[in-house]
Amino acid sequence: MAALVDNELMQGLPGNVFEPNSVINRAQMAVLLSNLLNKELANPYPDRRITGTVSNIEPISGLIDLQEGASKFLTAECRYYLDGKKVEAAGIKNGDSVKLTLDDSGQVVLVQAARSSQGPGANQGQVYQGLVDNVFFIGSECWVVITCLDGTKITRSAPSSVMVNDPSGQMSLAGLSAGKYIEMMLEDNQITSINVLSTSTVKGKVTDVESSILTITSGGSRMELEVPGGVAVLKDNSAVSYDTIAVNNEVEVAVYGQKAIKIVILRDTSPEGTIEELDGGEITIRDVYGYINTYTLDEDVEVIIDGDSEGLGDLNEGDKVRLELNSRNYVTDIEVLDSNKSDLEGEIRDLDTTGTYGITIRNSDGDKFTYKVVEDVDVNKGSRQLDFDELETGDEVRLELDSDDWVDEIEVLDSDQSTEEGVISGLRTGSSPRLSLTNSDGDEERYEISDDVDCSKEGDSIDLEEIVIGSEAEIEIEDDEVVTIEITDDEDITIEGEIIDVRVSSERIQIEQSSGNQFTYYLEDGAILRDSDGDSIDLEDVEEGWDVELRLRDGQIYRLTEL
Repeated sequence: MAALVDNELMQGLPGNVFEPNSVINRAQMAVLLSNLLNKELANPYPDRRITGTVSNIEPISGLIDLQEGASKFLTAECRYYLDGKKVEAAGIKNGDSVKLTLDDSGQVVLVQAARSSQGPGANQGQVYQGLVDNVFFIGSECWVVITCLDGTKITRSAPSSVMVNDPSGQMSLAGLSAGKYIEMMLEDNQITSINVLSTSTVKGKVTDVESSILTITSGGSRMELEVPGGVAVLKDNSAVSYDTIAVNNEVEVAVYGQKAIKIVILRDTSPEGTIEELDGGEITIRDVYGYINTYTLDEDVEVIIDGDSEGLGDLNEGDKVRLELNSRNYVTDIEVLDSNKSDLEGEIRDLDTTGTYGITIRNSDGDKFTYKVVEDVDVNKGSRQLDFDELETGDEVRLELDSDDWVDEIEVLDSDQSTEEGVISGLRTGSSPRLSLTNSDGDEERYEISDDVDCSKEGDSIDLEEIVIGSEAEIEIEDDEVVTIEITDDEDITIEGEIIDVRVSSERIQIEQSSGNQFTYYLEDGAILRDSDGDSIDLEDVEEGWDVELRLRDGQIYRLTEL
């Protein structure tokens, strides 16, 4: 009993008399349990009780922040007590010591606050400086949301009588807008006055970046600016971290006193990164932060590799480079810092095509490098895609690695490849397939067809037996063999063949071409039919065995002529 009394958990009856055999009621039990919790002599759910000091409380948005770093949402039913007395949420001040009780979801259902007469919460006069994020009205009361210069965000209300002091004169709260930097005075946690801060803007080049100091050079003058912890940094209209800023960045800084309160990264005059793509007049690099940027190449761009002037053709995807940009943001110089070519290009010396794939190459310096290969590696030879086991030792290849340094792409470099376009004027299928192609100048060339030729039409794979002599096509020749045939038009062309079937009722005929391939075509309404004498005839006059020329439109016959 003495211990209970000493810890103020309970007290005796008048005269300090106890009745140990008396039954206690629910109210007495509740008081006993409450005292145990409040004096932290019992804590059955430690994860649901937080103690600390209020740094910010926003009843409207339902958020309370503690100086110790915790930030919690307030439930709509949350109850507030100050020094043991029930109060409204507005009665809790910054600097008050609090005990927060959380529900199952981690939101605050009870705030028990204590205020020291010497603590910050007892000080009713407070000053905040920062950037206005939002201004809104609820009835006649105005609410102002600002991000303070130290990065914390607060929301406070102001009566409609408060005026805003701007360097150009006074204005009402309705004239205050997001984007302005202000200083606001508070009394009893409510805004009593607002002053718009006079800020200046400095544009220059970053020469040094430290955690709390930013050094920039502008117009030949060097300036050191203090950087608050929560400074706003923007790049391409998006918020980024302060760590994104690098030496040689061109920046625009909003300054108040000697503090940088907003930093906009305009561009990097000497960006560094890994080449992702080099296409025509543009270069795309990925910087150390993962950002991918594309730059236009100046007409007289200079490439420096190992101190020597080289050409754009000597650059490779994967090379680490530093770019120099002019005032138009065009690349005038490209310096290769680390070439990706020497280790990833070479002659295949060994292939492991079972289990975990592997490849060994020897580069131009005679050094050998062995890499593991992903199971679904892309292997390209010109425009053709190969299987990994189709590679051969002796092939010259370029490798690309994924983030784990496994090979995920292989390009065969030593192929004798060309592309031709024209009309297919001859085709032989079977065991020794051959193709004749007539170009736009009327010249005809014959080519052997590879056994594993890829044929396609409108993106779909087709067989040689589906190719019509007379079709327009694009072919790829590799090592004197046709390896791909892409049919670009077989519906608006002129073809020849022997009629092998005529169906008058359905107005269609079937022909067989010299390749042995057979095709069926319908007649267009009003189709013109001519015999070998040039006389007009009807479909029932057309006979099997005729050699004919067919002119097609949208895949239908609009003119038939017997040859």
